[in-house]
Parts: sequence; C-alpha cells; structure tokens
Amino acid sequence: MTLLRSKFYRIVDNQDRVATTLQEVETPGFTTYDIRTYRRLVSLLVTSGFENVTDKFYREHIDYRSGLGVYRPGFGFYAGAELTY
Repeated sequence: MTLLRSKFYRIVDNQDRVATTLQEVETPGFTTYDIRTYRRLVSLLVTSGFENVTDKFYREHIDYRSGLGVYRPGFGFYAGAELTY
C-alpha cells in the first residue's frame, strides 16, 4: 500500500495590461492552495483532496467579459476511485 500526499499552490499576479477594445478591466492577483491524497491498494487507486483551502474569492482575468466577472468556486472537496483490471 502506498500513500502519497501533495500540496499545490498557485500564485497569480495582478493583470493590468488589458485590451480596452474587448472591454477588459484590470483584475487583482490571488493565491490558492490545494491538498491531494492518493492511496494505491493493489489494483485500486483512491484519491481525495481539498481545493482552495483558504476559500479565496477570486476570478481569472480572461473570465471577464462584457462587464460580468465570473468568480471561481470557493472551498471544495472531492473523492474518487479507479479500478484497474
């Protein structure tokens, strides 16, 4: 049995170079953190994790169009399994 843990982070700088012809606006920078765990049991791989652990309220620069900002989901949890036969 193998247990693997990993931590991921993503740092994005503010975007102040915009295309006014596309109605883009500046967006602030952000940092998000994720934690993932993997466990292999012979032919079964079990995964689980937490995304955006700090529940950061942010949006990606290219998600902004026509005056509507699309904010990303906050804190989330996932789990899954993969069976190899």
